Amino acid sequence: MRTPFLALFIFTMTSLVYPQQSNTNLVLAAPTNMNIEYEVDLTNIQIGKPFSVIYKMPDAIMSIIAIDSNINALGDTDITVTNLSAKQLDLTVTSYGIKPYPMPSILITALDQQSNTNQFYTPSFSIPVSNDIVSNTNLILEDIEPIYFVWDHLWTILIIVFLLFILGLIFIPKMIKPREKKAPIVVIDPFVQVSTKLKTLKVKSLELTEETYKEFFVELSETIREFMSETLIPLALELPTRELIDTMKKMKLQEELQEITTIILRNTDRAKYAKQIFSQERITEVMEDCFKMVKLVQRKIDVEKNDELRKS
Repeated sequence: MRTPFLALFIFTMTSLVYPQQSNTNLVLAAPTNMNIEYEVDLTNIQIGKPFSVIYKMPDAIMSIIAIDSNINALGDTDITVTNLSAKQLDLTVTSYGIKPYPMPSILITALDQQSNTNQFYTPSFSIPVSNDIVSNTNLILEDIEPIYFVWDHLWTILIIVFLLFILGLIFIPKMIKPREKKAPIVVIDPFVQVSTKLKTLKVKSLELTEETYKEFFVELSETIREFMSETLIPLALELPTRELIDTMKKMKLQEELQEITTIILRNTDRAKYAKQIFSQERITEVMEDCFKMVKLVQRKIDVEKNDELRKS
């Protein structure tokens, strides 16, 4: 049963999209079911300007199954279905007539709540088309040929003065106040830097107190990690001790260098986190390991440089 209704719906949609030629000699009146409500704004209807019409079915209707138009309007009208739901029909109407004429009724076939077929005619209303055609003869006639533009040399002078003013704002302050010379960036040798810090820490290690004990090992740990970051392992300053030791193993560094560095890092961690107290003799050994670790790194880098020179 759906196929006839589908064919009827497609035929109806096609007939509504294309404009119908008006028959000015024929005015038909269709029976109207007043239960259908409609919404339309007729305040400013203009020729060729579309407006919308919304029809709403009664509450007893369950679904619209077909629509059709059986009345010709007194004017050229283009009607398009923009939305069709179970209980609502939306149209877009474009008027091409120059005089007011009635909106044609639309035949709607629908099913009610008891599945009975009902037919309704949508209410008709007058379309007040504006026919204000331009007829004003008080027109201002303009020259057909363009007016030739003559350049005024005063504009050239003003533009030059403006450009000179802008250039003056840019360059005069620089001439009055010379650009400050930036201090050259001094590159510090990491070996010189770590040696200086270790010498200072060695002096501090001989006079440690309960208040300066932890601070000493924090500074010692940061000194060694910073030195490793600048020479062997980037970001060594941020790596935990376990990851730093694993990185040295992956890099296959000299075993003696790995062993000394591991001892230094673990001893500084015990003093920082476990609050372990070392004897003065043990602190001196840790400091000596630091100096030895620096020498081993220096030896490694020198060997690598010499190998590169031989290859080149």
